[in-house]
Amino acid sequence: MATPTKPRPPWTYRDLIHPIPATPSLTTIATTPPTPPCPTCTHLLLVLPNPPPHPRDNSTTIPLEPFQITDAFPAFPALQASASASAAGKTGCAFCGLLRRAILAAWGSAAQPMRECGATVLREDEDGYAPLLAAAWDGRVRIHRARLGCVGGVVERLAVQFGPATGPVDGEGGALVGEVATGLCFRVFGSVDVESPLAVPRRRLPSVNALGERNIALIRGWTLDCKANHANACQVNTPWTPTRLLAVEPLRLVETADGGMQMQDDQRYAALSYARGSDLSDLGVQTSAENVEERKEAVDLADLPRAFRDAVAVCQALGIGHLWIDALCVLDDDEDRDREAAMMHKVFGQAEITIAATSAASPRSGFLHRNMSAIPAVKIGDENRYMILAPLQRETDGTHAADVGSSPWNQDAWALAEHQLSARVIHFARNKIYYECRRALRSEENDTEPAAPRPSSFWPRVERDAAGEQYRPYLYEQWRTLLRHYTARQLSRQTDRRLPLRGVAAQMAADIDDAYLETGALWNRDLADQLLWRVIQPGPRTVPRPQERNADARGKAPTWSWVRCQAPIGFVAGASDGALPAALRGREFRAACDSRGAVSLQGYRRKLVGISPIDGGDEWLAEMRCEYPWDLLVQGGDGTDVCMAHGVLDGPDAERLARDGGELMYLHVTDRVHPTGLVLALAKGCANATRIGVATIFEFGDLVLDPPFQPDSYAAMTVV
Repeated sequence: MATPTKPRPPWTYRDLIHPIPATPSLTTIATTPPTPPCPTCTHLLLVLPNPPPHPRDNSTTIPLEPFQITDAFPAFPALQASASASAAGKTGCAFCGLLRRAILAAWGSAAQPMRECGATVLREDEDGYAPLLAAAWDGRVRIHRARLGCVGGVVERLAVQFGPATGPVDGEGGALVGEVATGLCFRVFGSVDVESPLAVPRRRLPSVNALGERNIALIRGWTLDCKANHANACQVNTPWTPTRLLAVEPLRLVETADGGMQMQDDQRYAALSYARGSDLSDLGVQTSAENVEERKEAVDLADLPRAFRDAVAVCQALGIGHLWIDALCVLDDDEDRDREAAMMHKVFGQAEITIAATSAASPRSGFLHRNMSAIPAVKIGDENRYMILAPLQRETDGTHAADVGSSPWNQDAWALAEHQLSARVIHFARNKIYYECRRALRSEENDTEPAAPRPSSFWPRVERDAAGEQYRPYLYEQWRTLLRHYTARQLSRQTDRRLPLRGVAAQMAADIDDAYLETGALWNRDLADQLLWRVIQPGPRTVPRPQERNADARGKAPTWSWVRCQAPIGFVAGASDGALPAALRGREFRAACDSRGAVSLQGYRRKLVGISPIDGGDEWLAEMRCEYPWDLLVQGGDGTDVCMAHGVLDGPDAERLARDGGELMYLHVTDRVHPTGLVLALAKGCANATRIGVATIFEFGDLVLDPPFQPDSYAAMTVV
């Protein structure tokens, strides 16, 4: 016989004067008293006082084998009972309640599908799983394999797996064999970190307010420490002021030449870096020749997009009197934009800080709002030793790699260039602030930072007394790396394709004796290697607007430049272990760019009779040739078509030219790396060639066709 439910007392008006207890969250957890864990969850606390000692740059995982709970789907009554008050009046286990809510939220969702551990995602529409999905299951669920992630001896993560408790499963016909499970992850703060007796706690709970007193003090302290201790890496010695700045109080535009501003402490400036989203002209905030005089009088804060207003608030909180925002400080005309873009290395390099709107998808989105009240959290233990846990959607959430690396800001091409050129960056990520300079990476939570020097993600600075010749090969490599990242980013205006790189080029030109080829965004002395860019994946990353579909940065780009191809590119797929026959050695490839934007090339060449795609039905061949899926065909000695190289084409236009573009040709550049040369097309009646791709004449270290050229095939040609 069922136990009758005790009726709830009726509500009275007295209830109106009693506050509703707040659900524990990251907003309130600091003042929430800890609750004792159940016997199973006690195992989570055992490692807190003395985690295994590890160097600060090492991480380790601590398995908690005794932690195991078996429950029943779908209500999970065991967790529910543990989380509820017991018959003896004791407080229930808060983590059991949080764990139950996290499992219910993750069960069967697209974000956390059940999977065979270490193998395939288990979905409804997966082929071969139908017998398994239809098999009977008793509804028992096992929650186990808890492990604590530690960095430098500090506990930072808790991971737990859950899934059917029936053991290994075997799909009919061997479709699936293994344990079906999925995982949960929790951020961890321990009492030994949060309330450490040390002068600086090893970990901090995030602040409720992004611009709270503690965070402002942290940002100021990080900046002062950088100025005091990173002078050679992060500072510049020449005072300089951008052409225009936004004065914060009162808010107005200042032309520094008119105002005679000097770089004094009370006239420092910050620079804003943000994801552009849609074209800025859609926002109606750009300064132009028509409204610049009006903005010198005053700028209405309410008229600015939210990200700009947040940047003003940051400057006010930090006591920085001026702010540089491109939309407000650069006139909306080609001449001013070109001139200011060439000074980007100074704008961001000389700024007191770069404010990165890391979590904002566009200027319309703010970056100071925090929603920690929506993140549930629990505190288990006692006053002497406790653990705070908050669920994460992904195990990497709350790390710099995820919060910054996977942010909307990091997908923007302009932001990449601005980041490279900055001296110090404050990232306003989702519910967390990160500080980054050339020598340090810190956060408001005081995440464990490796003791070893970290590789800087900023553009390298050459020591003033060093010879440029010494750094030239390294900087060329850095430029190619930058292009790989840059072309994978989004750009709201395709006409700006070369513009964001102008400041980086100006910084690099000051360090090496070389000419930057603006028309192709490549360097003259490294032209041979930089001509061998290749498309990483077909199709543009972003779809240009109709009027911009065939446009690039201020005019048609040459076909030999990556600017022409709106797709991610890369360089050097691998070193070559092949070599040209001895009869062909000694005549090096030569390249030079003329004033018209064409390149004059000299090298071994061979006429092609056609370019053919490989057999897509051959899975082995498709996998082996995924980087070079085209065969370059020449006429053999017996009159038949034979393959002399494997290539990759630059896109749909290149494929069209390969079919009906007139004469086709391979021009050899190098036998040191893959790809080894250019694929060119010459239209009928035209003396100049166009580039349509790259190719390699080696397969597994051997020549595809030996010999690939005749000694007398060395010739000159022009590519436009």
